Formats: sequence, C-alpha cells, structure tokens
Amino acid sequence: MFLRAFALALLSLSLAACGDNIELVIIERLAPGDGERGDGREFTSSRPTLDVLVRIESDATDFNPGDIMRVEINGTDRTADLVMGGNYALIRLDPPPLGAPQFITLGQRVGPVRDTVTITATAYLGPTLASVAPNQAQAGSAVTILGTGFDAGVVRVFFGGVEGTVTASDATSITATIPDDALTGLVWVLIGNDAAEGIVGFQLLDDADEPVPLAAFMQLHAVFPANGSIDTPVTIYGTAIDDFVTPRFVNFEASRVFAEETITVEPIGDIVRAVGVVNIGTRDGAGEVRLERGFVSNTLPFVVATPVAAE
Repeated sequence: MFLRAFALALLSLSLAACGDNIELVIIERLAPGDGERGDGREFTSSRPTLDVLVRIESDATDFNPGDIMRVEINGTDRTADLVMGGNYALIRLDPPPLGAPQFITLGQRVGPVRDTVTITATAYLGPTLASVAPNQAQAGSAVTILGTGFDAGVVRVFFGGVEGTVTASDATSITATIPDDALTGLVWVLIGNDAAEGIVGFQLLDDADEPVPLAAFMQLHAVFPANGSIDTPVTIYGTAIDDFVTPRFVNFEASRVFAEETITVEPIGDIVRAVGVVNIGTRDGAGEVRLERGFVSNTLPFVVATPVAAE
C-alpha cells in the first residue's frame, strides 16, 4: 500500500525584516514514477517523497536564498539543495519514518528563524494509481487501470490530459476506452475531487501501430492535488511548460509557475513538472485549471474550497 499523507503543524511567524514575506509550504506528493530522476538517486512510486516550497513576497524580482535565508532539515543546512525559480525555491527530501517528526526551519542567512514546519508521516489512505495495461494502444481501445480506492467517488480517466470513457470500475480496477483525441503522456485518474496518487505513462499508437510521439505543444497532463484552498501548492505535469507559463484556476488567478524539473516516464519521453500556488482572491467552487502563455492549454478539473474553521 502506498504511503503518503502527513499530519502537518505549520507555525507562521511574523516577518518584519526588510518587508519580505517568506514562508515554507509543504507539497505532499509521491515520487514521479519508477526510475532515475537524473540525480543518481532512484525513486519509485511505492515510496513517498516530500516537496518543501519556499515562497517569497518582496520587491525583488528573483528569489536569492544566498542573500537572505537558509533552510535547515533536522539541524542540517540544506540551503545549497534549493532549486530556484522566480519567486520560489523548492527542495525535495524523503519524509521521516512513520511517527517520527522532522523539523524544517527557514531563517535569515545570519539572523533569526523566520518560519518553522514540523512534519510527522502517517499512513496514506487515499486512492492510488499503480498501472495501466496495455500501456501502448490505439485510440478506441479498452485498457485496464489498477490501483486502490477507486470506489470512493465518481471515476474519471484522462489520457495525456484528454478524458476517456469509463465503462466499468470497482475498488481496485477501472476499464476505460481511449478517446479519439488522446495524446501520448500520463494517465490521470480522478476519484470524486481527489486525484489517485501515482505517475503512470501511456504510449498512444497510430493506425499502423506506430508510437505517436509526445506532443511538443503546451499540454496539461496531471494535477496533484486536484483540489485545495487558498495557498495550496499544486504540482503540474505536462509538456512545453516553462518559467513563463502561468497556471490559472478558471476565474481564479494563480501565481507564476515554478518549472522545477523534467522527469522521464518510460516509455513516453520527457514530461515537465512544475509547481504553482492558489492565490488569495480566488473563489470557492468546482472549476478547472489551465496553463497560459499568451495562448492557453487544455483544462483539467480543479476544486477550490476554503476549509471550514472548527467551532
């Protein structure tokens, strides 16, 4: 069973120095599929990994951690591991063992701690995505998708960001038909408003059973999570995404995308992974997320919902 989900305690401190607002945000995501990420370490979809997003709001146009801040994990300086992107920086780490707290602090390079996050890993109980078979097929073909938790809500399946037709499903399997306009890319499974955790690639075949290459145009393939409130970090997978692309939550404006890395998902080629954040000023409700860069990409479902405060 896949593990993920973490109980988070986020302590937001008042940030007065220099008028800068910087904060730590946790993105709880599974690692992007089996295989090498290009940094010599192998991650598989059966093991969770953790993204920590550092966000800055200031007059500066670019985030420069060497000038103003440091990040420590359990007391070890990890500032050098940050990946930069505009007003964001991101660091990836393995979560602690179940029940063991992990402490992340954000501070000035020389000065006080600005923000602190304590993370404790717990068992992940949400839906998961394990495989699709066959993983190479023509449009109109039926495929079987395996995973868990598929009976937790209405099931929808997307092939390269294009919705297919679900013909049967139970708790651990889905039968779906590949749509005529499907694209080579990722299979994305939506259970109610929750995306099934796991990255699975699919290769579209043409009428001659030849592989259709990954599209070169901007296309949204998957969104994790598929719902969230204001300030929720959203991980986006697709093609032709760069640091000039902006994600928009339909009728809601999100911040600039941070193009964090390119991953390889066999056998489909390179899929770009990026991070955006739902901004203040959005409205609650079911809608869609899309990418913009003068023109717009396809859209995928996304729900914005403000948590109800405990009485």
